[in-house]
Parts: sequence; structure tokens; C-alpha cells
Amino acid sequence: RDFMAESEAKGAESAGPDAEMEKSGASGEAMSEIKAQGAAHAGESGVEGGAAAQGEGPPACETGASTGSASGTGSGAAPPLSKNAQKRLVRQAHRHQKKLEKRAAQKARKKADRAERLAAGDSDQPQEKRQKVDKPPRIGGRGSHNRERFDVARKQGKRVCIDLSFDDMMTEKEVKSLVIQLGHAYGTNRKSTRPLDLYMTSLEKRAAAGLGKISGFENWRCECKAEHYSEVFPKENLVYLTSESPNTLQELSGEEVYVIGGIVDHNRLKGLTHGKAQELGLRTARLPLDGNVDLGENRKVLTVNHVFTILLRFHEAGGEEGSWGEALKSSLPARKLRAGEDGYQ
Repeated sequence: RDFMAESEAKGAESAGPDAEMEKSGASGEAMSEIKAQGAAHAGESGVEGGAAAQGEGPPACETGASTGSASGTGSGAAPPLSKNAQKRLVRQAHRHQKKLEKRAAQKARKKADRAERLAAGDSDQPQEKRQKVDKPPRIGGRGSHNRERFDVARKQGKRVCIDLSFDDMMTEKEVKSLVIQLGHAYGTNRKSTRPLDLYMTSLEKRAAAGLGKISGFENWRCECKAEHYSEVFPKENLVYLTSESPNTLQELSGEEVYVIGGIVDHNRLKGLTHGKAQELGLRTARLPLDGNVDLGENRKVLTVNHVFTILLRFHEAGGEEGSWGEALKSSLPARKLRAGEDGYQ
């Protein structure tokens, strides 16, 4: 009997509040109302718990703070740096240290220099500005004064004409190459302190269009003519430079006009310029390559800008006959010269 009584007591305790209500005599309607209120409270608790889980309400913050303080790993602690961030900080510290060392070395150097000046009896004041050295006026360059000086110097130089009457005989690629050579020739003359009086005749068609694409061509300080050179200069003053000529050019005369054939043919039109000069009854001459430079197996035909540069360098050297060798060597590229025992010949 004692065992059975004890079992009934434990069953009553495990039955919970419903059993206690039934034992206390609560009616069925009251029990239903209490259960409904409990379910509603449970639903509100669930909604608040979900909002807290999503971080939308203050309870979640309070819970997180209390949890963090309890566990000892609060959310306010800085996260650990990555390896790249640590390396970046090391590099910054290294650069800063180097800068400090450099400044210290500069200060020490200045201090030592000052001590040396004082020991030598010099004044501690900074050195006076250097006096300006009188330099010859610049001929080339931009500016109206430079252009005027260049024009004066150009008119005092020997006359050189580039014949551009071979436009129809060249391919499009060859015309483009000729335009580039003309640009080099003009640029070399523009920078010279003793420029030549440059003319370009028969300037039309593709050559004129190609030069027109060069920025600033309209301001070039040279004479550009659409007429043929025989219409611009007297024939008795013309000397056509061609490699097939039997005559060797020895000097540049102020009365003559030296004509360069403005053509790029890659040896397709051999002897063309010499034939044209003979048809017009003009004098011809060739550059004194023999005895001054050794071109080896290369054919003695040079580009337009090379011929012009040779004449310019010879003119700059004073136009003396012995200046041809240096003018040729300084104007021709090394690939055209044959190497000898003492360098390029």
C-alpha cells in the first residue's frame, strides 16, 4: 500500500498544471481560455526571438553583450591582421626608417661642408650666383626672333634644291619614305647654326599631301615651289648631284644651285636622274666618296636626307676641301661604312 501511494503522488506531480487545475475543480471553459492565452504568449515570444536572432531589436544586442562579457570574447575586439596587412606595415616602417636615415645623412653632410668652409676661412654665406656666360644667339628653335635669325642665316648659306618631279614613278610606300626623308633633311637644317638655303621644287600631288600631314609644315622655313627647278633657277647655275656623274664635287659655290634627286626607287630606276640632267643639258657632279669613305660592296647611292646632311656638314665646316671626309663619316650611318683596322673607314 505504501508503494502504491507513492506512485500516485509522483503521477500527480508529473501531470503538470492541467492536472492541478482538474484537481482544483476548474471548469473546461476556464481551462480552454488559459491554454489560448498561453499559446498567444508563446507566439509573441517566438516572434521576438526571431527578431532578436536577425539583429532587429535591442534584446539581441543586450543578449550579445551579455554573452560576450560572459564568454570573455566581446565583439568590440579588433580582428587579427592578415599576412598581407602585416607585410604592408613592415614595408611602411622600413621606408620611414630609410627616410629618417637619409635626412640624418644630409644634415651631417651639410654640417661637415659648413665646418670645412669655416676652417678654410670662407664665409658662411651661400655662394653667389654664377655669372651668365655670353653665348652666341640661337639660330634654330621657336619664337619670332629665332625664325628671323634663322631666315637671315639661311639666306647666307649655299643653295640646295630637292627635285620632287618623280612623284608618278614611285609607289605609295616609296612616296611615304620620301616624305620621311624630307622631314629629316629639314629638321637637320633647322637645327644647324649655319643652315643651307633649302628649296623644294615640283612639290605637288602625293608628296605635297604627305608633307601637309606633318604638324607645322606650313611654318617650315624653306622655299616650297610647285614649279620645276629649271623654271625657278637659271640653267647655267644648276648642278645636278648624281652618282653616275664623271665629275667629282670639290667645293660649294655661292653662285651654284645643287640639285638632289628627290626619289626613292630601291634601285629600280637606275640612272634616271643622270639621264634627266643630260636631257636638260645641265652640269652634273658626284660626292667625293672615293678616298674619303669606303662603302664596301654597297652601291654608292644615298638617301635624300643623307646627301643633304653631307652638304650641310661640309658647309658647317667652312667648305674647305679637306672637310669632306669628316662630313661624310659624320653623316652616313655605320651600316653603310666598312669597318677597317682603325674603325670605320
